[in-house]
Amino acid sequence: MRRTLPVLRGFGATDAIGQTYFAIFYSEVPTGNVFRTTVCRVSITGGLEWAHNFSLELPPAEATYFPESQELSIMLKSSAGEKRIVTLDKSGKRLP
Repeated sequence: MRRTLPVLRGFGATDAIGQTYFAIFYSEVPTGNVFRTTVCRVSITGGLEWAHNFSLELPPAEATYFPESQELSIMLKSSAGEKRIVTLDKSGKRLP
């Protein structure tokens, strides 16, 4: 019996001084109409601060961390070039 597993991808983001890191993992194969994604925030002093799972409309393509507001913006991009932005607050909750 042969099984086909979805391909996992990942990338990260950090602040300018290397104190806060984000790891973003997602499946390239959508489940239904969504891409299962996990986002983790890790700090040098506190270790893993949070990890949350999301169902995103498009696959994540890049992330930018804004230390002033402690928000993480994730750009979603389809193979057809459609783009959207998802923003997470400092506790990892998705902002409207």
